Amino acid sequence: MHRRFPLKAYGGIFVACLVTMAAVGGLFLSPYFLRGYRYPVGWDAAYYVWRAGAVTFDGLATLGTARVGTPLLHAILMRVTGQNGFTIVAIAAPLLAGILGLAAAAMVRAALGVSALWVPVIGLVSWVGFGHIGIVGGHFDQLLNATMVVAAFAAAVAFAGGGRGAVAMAMLLSAAGLAEWPFYLFASFVLVLGVGIAVLAAMVSGPVAARGAMRPLLPLAVGAAVSGAVTTVALLVEPTSTLGVNLAGPRIHGILKERFLARLRDPARYYAVPLAALGAIAVRTRTGPGRCSGRRLFLSLMAAWTILTVVAGFLQLAGIPVAGARLSSYFFAVPILAGVFVWWVGVSLPRRAGRSGPPQLARPVAAAVAGLVVALVGGLGVVALRAERARIPWVEPPAVRQAVAAGAYVERLGANRNVVYLFMTRRVDPSTVGRWWHVVRASIPPDQVPTASKERALPADYVRAAGIDPEAGSGGGPLVVVLQRYNEAGYAQALQDFPGHVVAPGVIVLGGALPSTPVSPPPVPLARTRPLDLAWLVPALLVVLFAVGSGWSWSLLPDDPVVRLSMAPALGVGTLVLLAALWDRIGLGFSSLQVAVLVPLGALLGWAAAVGRARREREGWPREAGPPAALELPPGPEGSRRR
Repeated sequence: MHRRFPLKAYGGIFVACLVTMAAVGGLFLSPYFLRGYRYPVGWDAAYYVWRAGAVTFDGLATLGTARVGTPLLHAILMRVTGQNGFTIVAIAAPLLAGILGLAAAAMVRAALGVSALWVPVIGLVSWVGFGHIGIVGGHFDQLLNATMVVAAFAAAVAFAGGGRGAVAMAMLLSAAGLAEWPFYLFASFVLVLGVGIAVLAAMVSGPVAARGAMRPLLPLAVGAAVSGAVTTVALLVEPTSTLGVNLAGPRIHGILKERFLARLRDPARYYAVPLAALGAIAVRTRTGPGRCSGRRLFLSLMAAWTILTVVAGFLQLAGIPVAGARLSSYFFAVPILAGVFVWWVGVSLPRRAGRSGPPQLARPVAAAVAGLVVALVGGLGVVALRAERARIPWVEPPAVRQAVAAGAYVERLGANRNVVYLFMTRRVDPSTVGRWWHVVRASIPPDQVPTASKERALPADYVRAAGIDPEAGSGGGPLVVVLQRYNEAGYAQALQDFPGHVVAPGVIVLGGALPSTPVSPPPVPLARTRPLDLAWLVPALLVVLFAVGSGWSWSLLPDDPVVRLSMAPALGVGTLVLLAALWDRIGLGFSSLQVAVLVPLGALLGWAAAVGRARREREGWPREAGPPAALELPPGPEGSRRR
């Protein structure tokens, strides 16, 4: 440990990280403790619940290997905490949002040398700068991808400025590819273009700067290539039919374009754009020793992100399906640069007042600047909080109760039989029936999901067309299940045509044996999102991720405690995702006992790498080229005090 950063200094930085997690996580957890929601918010939440349950049952055998990062992570967190999928899906999204905020602050630290005091501010603005945030309310694959990508860019900037981070970048980008490969491709283009812009900018500055910019090219290129290989292998090993993406058909094209246009018309999306432009100017005018390469790459990545987002937006408007509204939800360059501007205002104005003005003005100027910072962050936060409070769960509690009862019946009297759930809605909307099917699969036991299927039909019509005898009892044909909540007309028809087949309140089963006693379903699963539950669950998960990622952070990143601590949970997430994917490929499962081995293994490997690095440095092995970020103190008040 460097003598300028004793143990007590890490304590202050760790507190800053916790404040960041509390601020960002509290923003996205607010619907739960303000409105008392007991199911995760977001249209697709149930989809992720059943996928996580599938991993705990048979690994990736049911899901395939496309877009598996999120279910793998959710399954591990379920086993670690002993909680159900509804709870973990509700909690994991705010947790990942906080980790992304920390990674964004680490990127700015590596580029500009901001102090730990500004980590919570930059981390929070990285989210509230969107105005109406769209990525957390159900797009969990994209959220995990964005968390890993922002952390990977932070590692790349740290490598450019401090000589370490290329391996960490490769790990994080690989995890991003397992989370969602289309946005991984987009992020890879951003990285390539960003490095190219940085090299061109250095060539303009002169041959010395050009050589300095070219030096990190090979390690970064190798890291990007490794992540590309990991993503490609994952997609080819056991792919699904659509590789997890469905862009076929004019209907999908129209929906994507419509949602993209709606997002463009949202004025809240532009509140932070002027601040981001001023933040980019602040980066250009920033001077200081040793961080030139990191600062150049940071600004180049932000420019590349902007350019490619604009290009993709024009493609979307031209009718070429890209990503719809998710494209703008992924545009983190604006809120990150807005956070840079807030930091620049908070640091530069008081410093200039102290240098050029009379001493008696220093305190009033500092107070005024503090008020301005609070107003900027608070104003953006209010807009974001209003949008988050409008989010609702799309899980119907009566349907969950009925699906749980149906699952209990199948477990008792229909084991090893195929089960067909019948749906019917007055609205001819396949997406509604699709969401209902996700709720059912999230509610029944995971071992029943592979033998369950859905149909849109009335019971009498279906059994007649399929040749099923409703009174077959214990016959070998499929069971036909009608849930009142998702097929009201069919339930009323079956109640009249097939009396006596009600096996539980709101549940009719045709073609199966009638129970001698009423089915007693297990307790209905709920998300443990009450304040007392959140008070221990969120810190427990954060401790796990810090424990797994801290060793990797110490071994793979420069000797900068702010960067190391801020990046530790992101590396913990990336390690668990990659290790879990390998774990599944070698035939191991995700029972509680097996996960109790997997998680400590990830931590032990990281600390083994950290111990190996420390041993090599004690033996005098040559360090990587590049200015060691921990040896410099940034100019200005936040870097002037000796630690």
